[in-house]
Amino acid sequence: MLVTKPINSVPTPGLSSKTRPAAGAVALAVATTCMAFGAAQAQTLPLYGGGATLTERVTRNIFNAYGNTASGDLCVGFVACPATPYRSNVEILYVGVGASNGLKAYDGNSPALFLAGSKKPDNPPVASTRDFGPFYGTGTGSSWVPSATATNYFPKVSFSVADGLTASDVTAVSALGFGSAIQVPAMVTPVVITFTPTATWTPKGALLTGGSSKVNLSTNTICGIWTGAITNWNDAGIKKDNKNVQLGNGPITVVYRHDGAATTFLLANALLNQCGTTSHPVSTYPVPDQWLTDNAITNTAPYTANNLFFINVFTHGHLPSNFYNNVTFAGVAGGANTNQGEQLATDATVGAVGYVSTDFAQPIQTGNDKNGNPIAAGANIQTYYTYINALTPVYKPASPTSAGFILKDAVPPSFTGGATAPATNPLNWGALNPTPSSANAYPIGGFTYFLLYSCYSSATDVNALVSSTAGSLGLFRWYYGTATENGGIPATLITASGNSPIPAAWNTASKALLATNAYTKISTPGKASTACHTVTKGA
Repeated sequence: MLVTKPINSVPTPGLSSKTRPAAGAVALAVATTCMAFGAAQAQTLPLYGGGATLTERVTRNIFNAYGNTASGDLCVGFVACPATPYRSNVEILYVGVGASNGLKAYDGNSPALFLAGSKKPDNPPVASTRDFGPFYGTGTGSSWVPSATATNYFPKVSFSVADGLTASDVTAVSALGFGSAIQVPAMVTPVVITFTPTATWTPKGALLTGGSSKVNLSTNTICGIWTGAITNWNDAGIKKDNKNVQLGNGPITVVYRHDGAATTFLLANALLNQCGTTSHPVSTYPVPDQWLTDNAITNTAPYTANNLFFINVFTHGHLPSNFYNNVTFAGVAGGANTNQGEQLATDATVGAVGYVSTDFAQPIQTGNDKNGNPIAAGANIQTYYTYINALTPVYKPASPTSAGFILKDAVPPSFTGGATAPATNPLNWGALNPTPSSANAYPIGGFTYFLLYSCYSSATDVNALVSSTAGSLGLFRWYYGTATENGGIPATLITASGNSPIPAAWNTASKALLATNAYTKISTPGKASTACHTVTKGA
């Protein structure tokens, strides 16, 4: 089932592989290609972004390959910066504050909202440099320390990264007066279900191989674990999933995100549509109807979740008792903050299951986490295709190959129709597929999105974002460019992180939306043959 986010009461916009290269090899390839394309240029211009931690590591690596990195300041904890970036007169700063905070900052064009309440920016990345001084904390370079009470915010919002727009977001951006909201898919991101074995864990040598572990979890088992119906590793369903080998004997602790997260959105969306609800069950363990009420979600399929799904259930007092409730990793009761916080909490909790981006789990990250605990592995999850068709279960790891099939058949909106073409409506870019029908698709994942404005007050910013000048392409024009233009760097780094590049048709459409289509391309206010020709101000 392929669904698109609804388009209700929205102003018409327009005119107003399983084998990854080693990190060193990736760094070398990036450095070599960037040196071939790059040319040192004069004064450095910053672009300011923030939001999702789901894709933070890989986008940070891509930003490092594209722009100036101030002697490596922005590379701490990530793939090494190339010796020469593609475009050294642009530098991209990014704070990982979760998709929800990124969306709030974007909706209000308020960089102060890249930091909300007790939420701190992720560290890494280092979100301040010797070029521009500290932001959201103290210190520069590798000595930067994030702060929950910072007042030294970015001076503006250039873009955000989140799980996609709703009608209310589009309305909020329209009210800013910067033209229409823009969302374009950044990559396909699978959500990894990680686990930390109990002390009695059975060796897994006899189990099926695949991915970063030999542990299989069926759709029905996932539904049971995440609804609180399966609470022990000795459950008969888990044993059946793993060729009748009992993995362990001990309680399951479910670790969830206590911040607005794209990973939460994608997982909750899959649970709602694959498990069904109490009144409309699909699996043996449907999502409680009450959880939909807690989230103000209409109990009619297909469902669309939100990035605060588990927080809202927690706030209403309806989460199962075995869900993680410890202030250590979130600063508040319940859950964990950021992908790294989710990783650390899962790694530290015997018998835990969690959900993270691919680059916070094995095999992308190996060894111990920053707190010294072994990094959790990801389970192989049953394909929705074999589940819904009652076939012999096939289990897939979260990988670039299996993720690439999630939205393989999704079609980007058409540009036919000029000012009223489907592509001019930002909500038409919000493709979801919580029930992937492909036999080869990993069942939990989807697009994450770059969010931009149509109009920017500075022509210099527009140039840095979407310039089509050969050899000096703007960040997003380069990102969606051909392999000749960007050396294949974005695709290489996306794949190396365990994610998948967006389908080719979406890549071509995104480039047209941002840089060439006369009714949608980004520009400065009043510019003819752009989305801004009747707009009087910009971001």
